[in-house]
Amino acid sequence: MIKNYGVKPQRTNPISPKENGDVEQSQQRVKRAVEQALLLRGSHEFDGLAGGRQFLKELIRLRNADRRAWLAEEIAVMRASSAGWF
Repeated sequence: MIKNYGVKPQRTNPISPKENGDVEQSQQRVKRAVEQALLLRGSHEFDGLAGGRQFLKELIRLRNADRRAWLAEEIAVMRASSAGWF
């Protein structure tokens, strides 16, 4: 399916973990956001696993809020461009 977009898939080399910079950078930004949110919260303690999951879920929801409109636009374009391929 990726060929339909004129993109050639690539693989990273196992001995070069930093090759996939976009993914690595995103992961580091999420880690930093979690650290900052915990500092602002004033505690690393949660009321069980469910409390920790809810904390992370809300943090990710807030981080992705600005991206929702952009993602909806991209999905609409992809659907329109893929019409008739199947």
